[in-house]
Amino acid sequence: MAFVMAGLRGMNAFAERRPLGTAVVVTGAKAGVADLMVQLLVERRETVDPRRTLLFTSFGASYQGMWQYFMYNKLFERIWPGRTWGNTIAKIAASNLISDPVFFFPTFYTFREVCNTGELGPQSFTNGLHRYSQNYFNDWLNSWAIWVPGYTVTYAVMPTHLRMPWIAGVSFGYVCLLSLTRGAYQEEAGELEDAAAAAPLIPLAAAAAPKKYSADDAKQAIAGIKAGRKALDGIDALLAKGDFDGAAAALAPIDAFEDQATIIIQAPVLAAEDKKAIGTIRRYGVAADVIIMAGGLKEALRDEDARGAKSYLAKCKGSLDEVISIAKGGGLR
Repeated sequence: MAFVMAGLRGMNAFAERRPLGTAVVVTGAKAGVADLMVQLLVERRETVDPRRTLLFTSFGASYQGMWQYFMYNKLFERIWPGRTWGNTIAKIAASNLISDPVFFFPTFYTFREVCNTGELGPQSFTNGLHRYSQNYFNDWLNSWAIWVPGYTVTYAVMPTHLRMPWIAGVSFGYVCLLSLTRGAYQEEAGELEDAAAAAPLIPLAAAAAPKKYSADDAKQAIAGIKAGRKALDGIDALLAKGDFDGAAAALAPIDAFEDQATIIIQAPVLAAEDKKAIGTIRRYGVAADVIIMAGGLKEALRDEDARGAKSYLAKCKGSLDEVISIAKGGGLR
């Protein structure tokens, strides 16, 4: 026991002398190990996705280890110094309502784009924000469930030099959750091209047997997608009348979208980058946005939630327009 206590005192002294270095090492290692555990023990992958682990390791070290250290230990302490209840509550609220929604998630989704596409530029940020806009509500709920109590201990109990190691410990479970729900991404362009020519890793119609589709099949599929998009235009008037059953019936053409998108991805028409942009339901692309938004729209119509239905309808239209635009740009009209 004395040996253990001596070791803990030594680590505490080191963290006090080198708080920033400790934060970077601990948060980076924590994030990488959490993702490896999810890949190997939860998802039971046969091979590890190194890009995904790199994403979480680099994100943990840079954002959590550096930026959050500055924000929580320097900036917040300058604005709300000490541990009075008023200042502690203000720091908890700022962390959960400003820091994480405004800084954490946009940064995470941008890192995700860069690590998985290999491209660093404005488009990575734009794509990251687009994906964040589709997931933000569930992301916030998951975050608050852990970090409202987590930040309470951070600011009310922990000394500043131990805040980041404490946050790293609590966020181990949170990073596992984030890795499980937001870690997967599209395959590289070359992999998608090979998959489209043979059998996709996880196509939109996940259980379907591999099948070769022709250019004519792809033309019929995009025509069906356009018809489904046109059908959505009539739903606004139905919602204005409060005709939720009629709106649900008008949504029927969208039910075929998943199969239509699969055909477009597998047919030898679009370039690999275009197929990558459309994506799959597991490897996240614009097609997944359509499916998610259509599902939300159906649920809102069942609940007779006009406001929610209008929101999902607008997003579904936007995602369908993007799929059609990508196909058009690739020569599929």
